[in-house]
Amino acid sequence: MKYRSGKFLLCITMCMVWTSSSDGAFGSNLDEDLRRLRVIRNGKQTDFRAVEVVEKELLKKYTAEDDLGRIYYELSNLYAQSGLVHRDRVVQYADKALRLLKDPRLRLRLYVYGGDSIRNDKAIEDPGKRRKQALEFYLTGLAEIQDLLDLQEEPSEVPSVNNIEDLKKLAQAGPEEFDKVRKARVRNFKRDRLLKEMHIYRDVLIRQSASLYHKFPGDCPDELESAMKLAGINPDHVGSIHQNINTYKRENPLQPPQVDKRNKANGN
Repeated sequence: MKYRSGKFLLCITMCMVWTSSSDGAFGSNLDEDLRRLRVIRNGKQTDFRAVEVVEKELLKKYTAEDDLGRIYYELSNLYAQSGLVHRDRVVQYADKALRLLKDPRLRLRLYVYGGDSIRNDKAIEDPGKRRKQALEFYLTGLAEIQDLLDLQEEPSEVPSVNNIEDLKKLAQAGPEEFDKVRKARVRNFKRDRLLKEMHIYRDVLIRQSASLYHKFPGDCPDELESAMKLAGINPDHVGSIHQNINTYKRENPLQPPQVDKRNKANGN
């Protein structure tokens, strides 16, 4: 699973909020058209046949890589938020989206979706295989984000850009200065909010990776150590995964297997 791209690092200053129209008809742009998928979503009662129809229409209308990445993201998100009725489709569209998508927030969400879907997918009968495939999703996401976040401190808070009293004071400087300062504040607000969210996803990926091995006896298993080394996880995050596992084991000690007293009395 190799999705990491140099383009990913540039997107931290380019993320935009998606907009959508209120009707269900096809619109004039992708933002409006993706609305059709969102309004269909209804938990486990989602009309998945209708989803397939809209998917075909969207893929016929849009062929640019950026557009396809967003369509595949929206499909993975829909199946993830529809009761995980089709876990395989969550992973299928996450795979496709990660090959094209640049928005770091959405990419990290897909790594969580993919891992969470696989780890409990009973269609994959071998639990060891499920665990390894889920771990690959989590660690790939963690590796993708770690270098960037190592250079960026997590904002302690994300201040509002719409404080009324502050805006009144700023308005006294005149319209030109007001517009200049407000635009800078909006840019900083979006940057800090993005960094805050990415730190949250980093912590989620660490926690989910560790949780796969909470109930393993002994220390961190070789399987996990090898996977972290292969993915290039840095020492700080390796330490965080170890700490998470050890804390769980300390707070939830493994219980010894129960012995059937009747069998013991019979010498069995």
